[in-house]
Amino acid sequence: MAKEYISARQAVWLSTVMVASTALLFLPTLVAQHARQDSWLAILLFTPLGGLYLAGTIGYLAGRHPGESLVPLSETLLTKPGGKITGLLLLVWLVFSAGLLTREFTTFVVGTFLQQTPSFLISLSLTLLVVYGVLSGLEVIARSNDLILPAALFIIFLLLLLAIPDMDPQRLRPFLAGGWRPVIAGGFAEMAFMGEFILFFILLPFLRYPREIGRALTMSTFLLTGLGTWVMFAVIMVFGGKQAGILIFDFFSLARTVALAEFIERLDPLIMIIWVPTVFVKTSLFLLAGSVTGAQTLGLKAYRSLVIPLAVIQLLIAEFAFQNQRHVVEFISQTWTVWTYLLVFPLPLLLIAFSWLRGRNK
Repeated sequence: MAKEYISARQAVWLSTVMVASTALLFLPTLVAQHARQDSWLAILLFTPLGGLYLAGTIGYLAGRHPGESLVPLSETLLTKPGGKITGLLLLVWLVFSAGLLTREFTTFVVGTFLQQTPSFLISLSLTLLVVYGVLSGLEVIARSNDLILPAALFIIFLLLLLAIPDMDPQRLRPFLAGGWRPVIAGGFAEMAFMGEFILFFILLPFLRYPREIGRALTMSTFLLTGLGTWVMFAVIMVFGGKQAGILIFDFFSLARTVALAEFIERLDPLIMIIWVPTVFVKTSLFLLAGSVTGAQTLGLKAYRSLVIPLAVIQLLIAEFAFQNQRHVVEFISQTWTVWTYLLVFPLPLLLIAFSWLRGRNK
């Protein structure tokens, strides 16, 4: 199906942006609601737990069944009807996630910068941009991301460095005051974001050397662990665990507190500079994965015929499925997280089990 290819390095960068783009804004709140001042520990422990699990299982399946991505492999191992059901379930998850991403973007832009702008116009603008990117192909998205990620990392590190004067290490105490249960609860919310790695199993035909996907996702896991832990440290040391769990956009609020010398303040527009292109990349990946999944499930030769119909559904979900920004956060922490754990995380292990059974029977 795929004639355009990306390298393993581009897969590392794409998977890093995919998870980090929304996690940096929403995840500190979701984790701090449970783990408070120990939120950094939840990030440090559960990011590699989820990431390495998926990197290992996806990498194993890519090596054991070369050339087969998620839906075709499901049809091979789970029988054709089982593969079709798997594909349909994934398609629903992918399209709804793309709609959720569009609403997250709209919620942030309208809530922080363009309060008087109709939300539909913001959602429509992102959707049109994403459709153009997906129709252009993954190779174009990856090349764009080659420029986006270094700039985004530079701005993130700059904001973290400028926030150092406002950090108080005493806000990290007391350590494990509530025991391990809050940390595990916060880690549970965090690890769901790593389930997004499953997209690269779907997009495996686009990788020039598919056997390298496990290594690429492993490298991305360590990058995300370091970045997420550092951001969580900064948020807790600036706001404290209790306040971090109340704020909706913690990292954006952190950017508002920093100042460069005494004459440059309110650096929060820098968040918008990195938020728009990184969310474009992430939403494009979800729409592309949904189009590929739909095409494989329905037996279509080309995925591009599904891009516009799925984009329309994505836009309708963004506009009508959520009431306000608090509802978006609650949906992520409750419905989407449970959905991801029930569908995404068991699937690679299920395929490995059936692969072993078929091997033994042969």
